Amino acid sequence: MNKEKFIQGLSCCLLILLLAGNSAATAERPIKLLFIGNSLTYGNSLPSMLEAMANSDGTNKVQVSMVTIGGAALAQHWFAGRALAAIQQGGWDYVILQEYSALGPTIVNGNAVLANPETFYAFATLFHNAIQKTGAQTALMLTWARQQKTGDQAVLNHAYAQLATALDAQLIPVGPVWQQVRQQAPGLALYLDDGLHPAAAGTYVAASVLYAHLLGDSILGQSATVMAPRFDHTGTHKSTTPRPLVTLADHHAALIQTLAVDSVNTLPALLQHALKHPPQHRQAPALPSGDSPKASILGQWSGQLAYFMARPATLTLSFYPQGKQWSVKQKIVFNNGDTLQATYPVAWQDNGHFYWGDSLTGSYFYGVFHNNKLTGHIHSFRSAYRQSGSRFGRWALSSNHSL
Repeated sequence: MNKEKFIQGLSCCLLILLLAGNSAATAERPIKLLFIGNSLTYGNSLPSMLEAMANSDGTNKVQVSMVTIGGAALAQHWFAGRALAAIQQGGWDYVILQEYSALGPTIVNGNAVLANPETFYAFATLFHNAIQKTGAQTALMLTWARQQKTGDQAVLNHAYAQLATALDAQLIPVGPVWQQVRQQAPGLALYLDDGLHPAAAGTYVAASVLYAHLLGDSILGQSATVMAPRFDHTGTHKSTTPRPLVTLADHHAALIQTLAVDSVNTLPALLQHALKHPPQHRQAPALPSGDSPKASILGQWSGQLAYFMARPATLTLSFYPQGKQWSVKQKIVFNNGDTLQATYPVAWQDNGHFYWGDSLTGSYFYGVFHNNKLTGHIHSFRSAYRQSGSRFGRWALSSNHSL
């Protein structure tokens, strides 16, 4: 063998060894996941559960981190800044976004309802754009409806399907699988007593669906018991000692795993069905036309305000003219004695409606004098009591005392 052929052969061998080494390094690189959400994510340490399940064979297949704030919507995460900073650190394969359970905090007449998803779309898109700049992929964790409001699942499905399609993001259908488990294993407790937050079995459902859709491996045969170090509720700290996160009966674990795997194949049909059936979103209640002149509201009015969830309040309004301008003294008294009061200019509309902006609650009050009563609604998209989302409320005031 001449010298030239020897060198060529040696070079080929070195190249083969180098490529093999690079392939091994690539294969050994863990999949890195960043979770952004609230108590639905940090409850039972969902990221830790997924990581433990993926690495149960002794490998380091998956590494997880999370940024969570209790009760937060994605809008609150955006303004807080910590989630965006974590994304911009880079190195992630997927960033999993979990929105507030009702698509943003929305209160209608004192009751939590599903919101119009516009705020969800806006801030998820901001996060998605930031995620794309790092080379990672966006995954949207489609959550579950409240225990007593199973009909809301279709609304959630549509909202997430529409957004996933618009962003070309990965949809993780935890909620639909959750509902299947409820139907096929009605005795298995997926919820805590509040009917929203996940029991350990519910978190096992979420972890199984995430596993099936993100990791590309079969989850079938995973243990019904998971032990792992837990994150704290912010995702800032993680314990070093593994602790039990969930223990299920083997047949329940097998059912959940099977449904999770099946959901990968049925996802296109879920998307198609959800997009074809858009829901009706709650709107502010309509007001009748006013039937009396401005002078009819002169004086002080008192009555009940249904606006603040779990915080009954009395509303007192005092209207009076100041030259060509009308003003209102507004006073809100909660049942615990807390008081909000301020004075605002009143604007009038041709249909007899009047309104003013309330800087204390970040709201607009709309009202009308009709059938000898003042009635109206209050509408807020950015309330001081919620950093994002919207509220609708109503008020009816019938006690008039002249000033």
